[in-house]
Amino acid sequence: MLNKRIIIVSLLSAVIVTGVGFGLYFGLKPPQQEEIVLTITNGSDTITFTMDDIKTHSKSIISSGGYKKTSGIIVGPNDYKGVPVRELLESLGGLNETQELTVIADDGYKMTYSYSMVNGLVTAYDNVTGVELGVQSFEMMLIFEEIDEVILGGGPLRIGFLSDDGYVSDGQLWVKEVIKIEMNISSSIWSVNLYGLTNSSV
Repeated sequence: MLNKRIIIVSLLSAVIVTGVGFGLYFGLKPPQQEEIVLTITNGSDTITFTMDDIKTHSKSIISSGGYKKTSGIIVGPNDYKGVPVRELLESLGGLNETQELTVIADDGYKMTYSYSMVNGLVTAYDNVTGVELGVQSFEMMLIFEEIDEVILGGGPLRIGFLSDDGYVSDGQLWVKEVIKIEMNISSSIWSVNLYGLTNSSV
């Protein structure tokens, strides 16, 4: 009988010690931080976003868009969900007329957009024929979801120009796998003075 009590007490002690050990391990282990998927900079100011930050952004919308490849093939229009880029930039004071935007992809590819392009003024094409329709109004978006599609082509984040009027835009503007956005002084506002036999300004 005594041996049985000793065995039971030993088993209970082992269970308690094991439970306390697990409790200490999981209790003291720091919580897992969500991965940063996007960084936006404006000079020395920086803000970062997790995927959850972007997906739950109060300004996220669903709209239609598509693009024309250099081959002439039209992709879309499809319905996408994302956040207007202008709304994200407001986190660092917004883009002004003296600035341009550089979007950087995971593989190092860069695309620079002028102030007017960030405000949605880009060349539009007919979504069936591909005929150029001149500059029209779009919404420059950071897309995180293609509606009714399991995986967004070029995701998880990509730039897109969406239009309620059904227009499509140039495919080269739809940067894939975006990880960083930089707000920089526009290169078009610099003036270079040349002095020699004649003086001129470029």
